[in-house]
Amino acid sequence: MPPHSLNFDMKTVKKQVVSELHNCSQRGLSKTVKWMSELNFALNHVKVDIRTLSEYSALSFEQREFYDTYLLCKTYFDNGEYLRCAFFAEPFSKLCPILRFLRFYSLFLDCEKKRLESMSELTAVLSDPKQVGQLRELTNEILASYDENIDPQDYDPYDLYLLGMINRRLGDTDVSTDYLMASISSNNYIWGAWIELAFLIMDRKRLALLEQTLPNCWMKHFFVGHISLELHMNEKALRTYFALQKSGFHNSVYIKSQIAIAYHNVQRVDEAIDTFDRVSLEDPYRLDDMDLYSNMLYVKGEKYYLQVLANKAVEIDKYRVETCCIIGNLHSLKREHHKAIEYFERALRIHPYYLSAWTLMGHEFMELKNSNAAIQCYREAVEVNKHDYRAWNGLGQTYDILKMPGYSLYYYKQAHRLRPNDSRLLTALGEAYEKLDRPRCAAKCYERARQLGDVEGLAILKLAKMLKGTDPEKACRAYLEYLHEMDAQNVADRDEQGKAHIFLSNYYFTKKDFENSHKHAFKCLEFPEVKDEAKALLVQLATIKQPGHETAEVIDMDISTVDDKTQSQANENDHSL
Repeated sequence: MPPHSLNFDMKTVKKQVVSELHNCSQRGLSKTVKWMSELNFALNHVKVDIRTLSEYSALSFEQREFYDTYLLCKTYFDNGEYLRCAFFAEPFSKLCPILRFLRFYSLFLDCEKKRLESMSELTAVLSDPKQVGQLRELTNEILASYDENIDPQDYDPYDLYLLGMINRRLGDTDVSTDYLMASISSNNYIWGAWIELAFLIMDRKRLALLEQTLPNCWMKHFFVGHISLELHMNEKALRTYFALQKSGFHNSVYIKSQIAIAYHNVQRVDEAIDTFDRVSLEDPYRLDDMDLYSNMLYVKGEKYYLQVLANKAVEIDKYRVETCCIIGNLHSLKREHHKAIEYFERALRIHPYYLSAWTLMGHEFMELKNSNAAIQCYREAVEVNKHDYRAWNGLGQTYDILKMPGYSLYYYKQAHRLRPNDSRLLTALGEAYEKLDRPRCAAKCYERARQLGDVEGLAILKLAKMLKGTDPEKACRAYLEYLHEMDAQNVADRDEQGKAHIFLSNYYFTKKDFENSHKHAFKCLEFPEVKDEAKALLVQLATIKQPGHETAEVIDMDISTVDDKTQSQANENDHSL
């Protein structure tokens, strides 16, 4: 589907970007500042009068004493001395919105910093009672800084954003959503507020409802692209990003990187790698999302290129979380799982909220058959970001190994909710239903997986095996489809193919379709596990004359001759295993 068109006045967009860049810079919102700076650079083809831009860069202080205090507080903030910043900002916090925000944001970051420093082991996201109490106290202090008669909707948008962040940490989803929506309505261009809001949207239905109330501005389309990727609505994400490129954001490396991720999610891995390669040429020292690029190289088994990427990342910054994850992936590809875990742990010590590291470390513990550690990692991953279907799926697989299908079913459902069109998840869901003796639900999952392409070719096989005892006719059709797919894909799962042929031979024998029964029984002679059963069936068939076909004497071939004829082929196939 071609991208829909978006029409923006790019000069106005440029002014809004520069304005918000300076507003967020004054308040120490470094991640939003970085994102806005890159976007501003991507708009360098948009020519705006420098005198117009200078209006947006002016600090909004009315009195000189505020400005002096601001410079001192911002210096302490930039050096990570958050309590000093808060102390010197306090006398002016009711008079100056910027100093008020700096004070409360400093207290929030100090709370986060102390919590991380006090951790004795990697359990990053589960809050302790002390932290919860501090965050609730901070919320009350922010609210108390405003006059009681002021409607909360009229609070400073940056304070509303901070209240949204705090309440999300506290788990108050509805309250957090209200604050963030109010912040975005008051100021459409605080990118951090949009990102925080994305964490709270857990399904497509909630997104559809929320989209109707979001302000209609160019920033909304960046948000829609981001949340579409998070909810695995990849085609919608691609349409959105292509439309943004067409509207004037064609130079944005952020958009190109997002497109690469969407390509990867829809199994267009070669296009994803090519897109990341172009991003690296444009911005050779960029590490953002390069760990996701390393995941793609890992999946393709590109050990050499992954080694090159790891060397480059170490030269740029060996202490970045992305670098640690890239090196971890390299060790994993080399089957050095303990070393891989070491680097993922290192990444988490740098950034305990880094989703990829938790999920990848869970995979490594699974490889080492350490189920308890894997479960802990996957639980931490979904606490960081509940949109990570890989972590939900990992929990399902782990409980499946532990033979706890009830738990497994729950986690597979969570993964399926995020990726409803993933045939692999539907197959896993069907297996869980089957183990819980719910065959009708299992059959629906397998059928739906078939409709979606059945990437691994397992759903049709599972369906056939499940129906053998209850509905042989449907099982026959399923087995025939399975064998056809195996032939078309030139895939050889010899055990399952042998079982399919012997079932079909027996099924056709009961239906007195002796020609098809003979065909499948003769095919079984290639498979050691079912060869003896097939021989016995061929003996029975040899005594039967099929009307309209060759006489029984023709069919009644010497079984020892059949054995001699097929033995060399069977041995040859066994050797190839």
